[in-house]
Amino acid sequence: MYGLVPCGTVHDARRIAVEDDTLRKMRCRLQVSTVMAALLCTQLVAMASPPSEPPQESLQKAVKLFAAKRYAEAIPLLQMVHSDPELRGEVVLLLGICLYRTHDLRKAEPLLQKASESPDAETREAAQLFLGLLFDELGATDQAQDQLGKAAGSQTFGGSAQKLIEQRRSHRLLISVLVAPEFDGNVRLADTTTWKDAPTDATDGDILLLASLGIRPFRFGLSLGNVLSYRQQLRLRDYSLLLDSTWLGYSYAGTRHRFRVHTAFDIAMLSGSQLFMDFDGRIADRLRLWSQLGIAASYGFRYRSYAIRDYQSLSGQTHQGQLELSWGTMPEPITVQVGYVLLRDELEAPVTPLSSTDDYRAWAHGPHLRMRTRLHQRVEWSLSAQYLRRLFDYVPGPEIPAERGISRLDDFFSVDTSVAVRFGGYFEGFVGGSMVANRSNKDAFSYLKPTAYLGIAAYFGLL
Repeated sequence: MYGLVPCGTVHDARRIAVEDDTLRKMRCRLQVSTVMAALLCTQLVAMASPPSEPPQESLQKAVKLFAAKRYAEAIPLLQMVHSDPELRGEVVLLLGICLYRTHDLRKAEPLLQKASESPDAETREAAQLFLGLLFDELGATDQAQDQLGKAAGSQTFGGSAQKLIEQRRSHRLLISVLVAPEFDGNVRLADTTTWKDAPTDATDGDILLLASLGIRPFRFGLSLGNVLSYRQQLRLRDYSLLLDSTWLGYSYAGTRHRFRVHTAFDIAMLSGSQLFMDFDGRIADRLRLWSQLGIAASYGFRYRSYAIRDYQSLSGQTHQGQLELSWGTMPEPITVQVGYVLLRDELEAPVTPLSSTDDYRAWAHGPHLRMRTRLHQRVEWSLSAQYLRRLFDYVPGPEIPAERGISRLDDFFSVDTSVAVRFGGYFEGFVGGSMVANRSNKDAFSYLKPTAYLGIAAYFGLL
């Protein structure tokens, strides 16, 4: 069946409807089984000990509150009963569901996990269903799929699980289109002195057009696609750039591990002539240490070959290793990532007509920061910043007497911030800006590059 499925509110409404249908089925069974267990335990306690404030009364009150969807009020009563070893097995599922419905997901998870191991089939299957919902909200999409798949075989909850699987299933085709007018304060990357003396010579506006197609042929996290972008300069047309990227990736998202491997092949055209071709690959893994605190490590490799002779010494390999600490995973209201990067530019040695001064092999290292904050259900603010200290291999000799023995040393800094607003289900508007600064002990390589942009993007899912 072909069709477009909007993001956001419609999906959420359907999921809530399925949850409510599931809860209605559960309440019919839980009320009967829990009350019977409570009455039995009341008789046993009455024979074994003198009268006291019985936990069974708390359990009966909690069941009534649960049936009325007053989950927050039921939680204290269920926690009190949960401390009773004789009744713990009766309330672990109810308490886990109440905590889930009040969005206390971290406390709900171990309770639902415990309930999913119950010898009682209906308790086990209901717990698997709600674990699927919980993992989905935590962004652990692969674990959510696994739990919902287990619940799909249930005679009681199978229909609800199947509906949820269909609603959250990733589309087989993902299409996005973006249009963005931009301002670039230093298209040519003129050195700081030249740029300050005549900034308009390097300043220009442009229109960025981008289209992408993603294909997910299977239910697990393998995907491939193509991204085509074109930046048309308004005045400095020799710098208009066409970039085509074909990619293949695999990802796994769990509550504890987030793993991704990604490869891409790129071709760039500058003003109608081929600029470069490159291949890059990246592998990354994030491990949750505690609560929302995680540690991640990644390695990236790129080989780029320039077709223009003047850029020959920029061809070669780049290796990048990265270690970072993070707090939060989407869709949390805020995520913060702080890390450190070690980078090696293992580029080609210059050949004629280039000279030894065009040797750009270098080591670089430095910290980075990334933040994303959901300011509103439809509004997100993001910030990224990077500092690199880069030391070049080439040491001038007699060929440059004034700089003999002094290697090039750069301090590179970049910052980018933007605000995105989602509207209309399929569409997103955004506005932002960036600043790139490179300060070098060789004046010719010092530059500033301010940019600003705004635009609109559309996202569609098919199949």
